[in-house]
Amino acid sequence: MDRWWSDGTETGSRLWQGIVAIVSFGCLLGIAQNALVRRGDAKAGLAWNYTPPKLDSLEDVAPVAVDSQPGGSKPLPPDMNDP
Repeated sequence: MDRWWSDGTETGSRLWQGIVAIVSFGCLLGIAQNALVRRGDAKAGLAWNYTPPKLDSLEDVAPVAVDSQPGGSKPLPPDMNDP
């Protein structure tokens, strides 16, 4: 049999078998490579179980009002430069 099937014996099912074999082999290599990278460094590669990062809430980042700071619970003194 010729390498390029010049005699017309190539069928569509044989073509799809080759495509499926190449794609599945590529997936297998990708999973194996990711497993090796994850084994070397836990922060590298794709995580198997995704846990979203925890974002700070507004209450966590808001500064606590102190009485000595301007704009607190006490009114500001009048501005002497105000016309």
